[in-house]
Amino acid sequence: MALIRPSLDMEAGVLKVSCVGSHASINISLASSELDALQSSTSRVCGDKINALTYPAPEVIEFFSIAIGVPCTLARFPASLASKRHFKPHLATPQSDDTELCANRQPPILLSNESPILLINRTSVDHLNEEIKNSGGKAAKVDVFRANIVIAETGPKRVAYSEDTWKHVQIGKEFIKVSMMIYLLYAPGCIDGMRLTSAQLLGPCRRCHMVCIDQQTAIKDEEPYVTLSKTRRIDGRVLFGQHAMHLPVKSRVNCPSVKVGDLVRVLDSEPRTLDSGDPLC
Repeated sequence: MALIRPSLDMEAGVLKVSCVGSHASINISLASSELDALQSSTSRVCGDKINALTYPAPEVIEFFSIAIGVPCTLARFPASLASKRHFKPHLATPQSDDTELCANRQPPILLSNESPILLINRTSVDHLNEEIKNSGGKAAKVDVFRANIVIAETGPKRVAYSEDTWKHVQIGKEFIKVSMMIYLLYAPGCIDGMRLTSAQLLGPCRRCHMVCIDQQTAIKDEEPYVTLSKTRRIDGRVLFGQHAMHLPVKSRVNCPSVKVGDLVRVLDSEPRTLDSGDPLC
């Protein structure tokens, strides 16, 4: 499955799927009108029982069965379905696991493993790779951690695993004056001509041997898990990266988004801005 490459064409409303090393590809319509043709199916995702919608079209079944090597098809989990999945609050660290989050606004995660967003820090990846190389192992590529967002700190003040203490991040083309940052921490938003989106850090990501799978070849190596298990084992769990959730944006701008090169501002719980105006990599 590491070799499957999905991409979204939002203008055409199409999911495009291809496979590394194969010329085969398939286009799947994302139009809501297509949902009526799908079949309801009961399944489990990370222990949660769900009702998904599966694609019965022979071409879809054939494509994914050949790509993965077992009989299968594609499943869809629209937010409108009755069954819901949420971030698992027991995974969160004490600093991010607040009562309000657990009781009132657990973020929906649909078919994600444990949270809507996974964020990693390139500085932490670089530090981990130095430790791997010092032990004679093969450095890990960033994509083996399968993060949604990768940030790259710049300058001499880079600190590995600093993301362990972060509470919130704001990502945008510009930032408004600092005097409004306290407000935005709790009610993030945009003003005319500005794109700004915010995320709350929920807790560390537990790691398994999946980080050893090369995302270009699907070949398994012993690193980086061996070094992670020695250097990042905390309370019996191997941790790397942070789970996060998008905070709702009250804005005149439709669909705030992030892109490569945007600035990132890190906020702690006081709040005050930390020295991390860093671009996404």
